[in-house]
Amino acid sequence: MAHDEAGRARPLLATSEGGDTEEDSFQRTRVSPSGADWPPSPSQAAAAASEAALQAHDGYYTTLNNDESGDEDAEGLVHAKFWEEFKRSYTVLALLGFVDAIEYGVVMPSLFSYLIRIDGGTHADATINYQYGVILSVFSFASLLSKPVLGYLVDKRPYLETLVWSTLVAIVGNLLYFLAEFIVEQTNDRAHAFAYLLTARALAGVGCGNTSLIFAYIARTAPSSIRTRYMTLLSMGKIIGFLFGPALNALTSLMVFSVGSLSVDERNAPGLFTAGVLVILIGLLCAFLREPPAYSTIAGRSDSELANVTSIWRIHRYLSVPVLLCFFNVFFYNFEIGCLESFAVPTASIAFKWSALQNSYVFLVITVTVLVNSSIVIATSGKVEERLFLLLSGILAVLGSIAVRQLYFYDMATWQFWIGTVLWGFPISLAIPSNRTIFSRLIEDSQLQGLLNSSVSVFASLGGALGPIYVGFTLGKRPAEPEHVRVAPATVLGCLFLSLLTLLANLLVLYIWPSKKTLLASTLQRDSSHDDDDNSNHNNTDDNDNSSIEGDTEAGARDAETDRRRHLLR
Repeated sequence: MAHDEAGRARPLLATSEGGDTEEDSFQRTRVSPSGADWPPSPSQAAAAASEAALQAHDGYYTTLNNDESGDEDAEGLVHAKFWEEFKRSYTVLALLGFVDAIEYGVVMPSLFSYLIRIDGGTHADATINYQYGVILSVFSFASLLSKPVLGYLVDKRPYLETLVWSTLVAIVGNLLYFLAEFIVEQTNDRAHAFAYLLTARALAGVGCGNTSLIFAYIARTAPSSIRTRYMTLLSMGKIIGFLFGPALNALTSLMVFSVGSLSVDERNAPGLFTAGVLVILIGLLCAFLREPPAYSTIAGRSDSELANVTSIWRIHRYLSVPVLLCFFNVFFYNFEIGCLESFAVPTASIAFKWSALQNSYVFLVITVTVLVNSSIVIATSGKVEERLFLLLSGILAVLGSIAVRQLYFYDMATWQFWIGTVLWGFPISLAIPSNRTIFSRLIEDSQLQGLLNSSVSVFASLGGALGPIYVGFTLGKRPAEPEHVRVAPATVLGCLFLSLLTLLANLLVLYIWPSKKTLLASTLQRDSSHDDDDNSNHNNTDDNDNSSIEGDTEAGARDAETDRRRHLLR
């Protein structure tokens, strides 16, 4: 006898052979209500008919985890229902990442000159330089610190509520940035100009921390087999935003007008422009964001056990070796991004005497490389194992570091520079969405998806922040003129070491380390199940005494995926 979410008895559906089957059976059975040997009540009959309608496809009662030839049809139906239900939500979340990226790109070009003008000569140049650096840093650190807080809130509160209030915080920050000069002039207090801009950027950083919630939303809504595709697609929103952000300064430069004593020009207009865009974004979120399904109740656990699963103090139970590897991966590849961005520009400036405009082409090439790789990941999602992408990324990271060491000299040709840059950046966009997908499967049964995914984003931010710092310490002496000297050998050797470490860690944990955690999508698991039956049976026998916790976790993950798909077919 099966039970519904409220614990009430619910009738079983009979198989074509007359036997009973549970709702989570792994066998395909025909719907045959007349084969039951019990007299169902009207409410039980309605429940049974509803359950059968949800999972019936082409005349069969098709469970979502079976291993027969009709799986592709059922999988396609689930994917179609999923996209029909969540396409508007995914579109607006992609816009959320896009707006976050353009906010940074619109504000940064004018920040230094805006600070100088507001300060009005109150402080020395050295102090201004220091204040500028602090303002830059506070945005990143505020975003970093807000991510786990927002992640925890979204696990306990509605998604829309958390996204709206955090976006409102960003609006306040941008309006303060816009009005900072006006406030200084009205109060005749230029000594506090730095404090106004610092507070404004800190508030904007807190608001922009909500982009870390995108991955948790995908983990709670997208079927496991196509999760990588949508994680990559939504990540592209932020990438495209970084590409278009600086170009939007052409628009803000046209915002020149006055309202009374309040003057608007290219220096404070970015704050007003961004605040307006964020207001529109809130309207789109309210109109189109659909709340993800509630966390699935994990079958077979008591209330006290379920409370332990949802408690923040039991988060350590998810910190398995594969999960820790995911944290390390996201740190390393964002560290690589930070190194590449801060390493390539000064190298090109010395080797080729490039201007600021020409240096911007470096970021354009990096962005195009990321978009091309993202397209590859999207096209192969569900067909290629994510762990294979991670292994390939590790190999390419090692080869990229070796290529940079062999090609980068201060008197190199431009083709050497471009080859090294592309090879260095190539594996990053292959690894990050694949790593996120594996992480989401490892914590599938968790009811702290927001907190855990936001914690991964914290490591991503740390990697992106420490990369430029590492380059600054290891770049070494740069010649005044191009000469045949290796570019930053200490920097490159350090990246090569980390690349080798990352490759070996992924090879060991994903291919050699004995783990019962779910790493593959259900479709890929079925493809490989026949080859692995003997080995898995042997491992289950040997590890029987130690497998209860991992077995519960895997069962919970399967239940969560089944409930998600049943919700989509409803």
